[in-house]
Amino acid sequence: MKRRELSTTYCPVGRASAEIVDGWTFVILRELAFGNDRFNGLLAQTRMSPRSLSMRLQALEKSGIINRTPDPSDARTAIYATTEKGQALWPVLVHLNDWGSRFCGPWEDDTPPVRNLHRDSGAPVSVRVVRADTSAEVTPEELRTEMAQRYRDERAANREG
Repeated sequence: MKRRELSTTYCPVGRASAEIVDGWTFVILRELAFGNDRFNGLLAQTRMSPRSLSMRLQALEKSGIINRTPDPSDARTAIYATTEKGQALWPVLVHLNDWGSRFCGPWEDDTPPVRNLHRDSGAPVSVRVVRADTSAEVTPEELRTEMAQRYRDERAANREG
């Protein structure tokens, strides 16, 4: 399967991957979460080329993950913000930060560069997979995945070639 075909698969992971565009998406979302919401600020902190950043911002806007509004104080610039769809990615961003902190070091003094803390208490925040009915944490070994018949048919067709 080619990358451009991900958006047409019946798989939610495939379709989500097509909309997220690439790894730069989470770097841009990180910056927006930090309050860095102008093109020049995003350019400075991501260190992307202006063309690449512009293309990715347009793709994220087209997919409804961010929106762009004119800056009322300067008509030549825009303000970028996550939409409801983009904000729904924040647990992924939190978990990606935790994963990177744990596995992508080493970090100076074993202190990760970014920690996610509860605003009021200062307690560390993390993302867990829990049962919807009891909120009990679920391990990978306890997870069972069900596939819709249409998706099973698509996977069978992929095997057949």
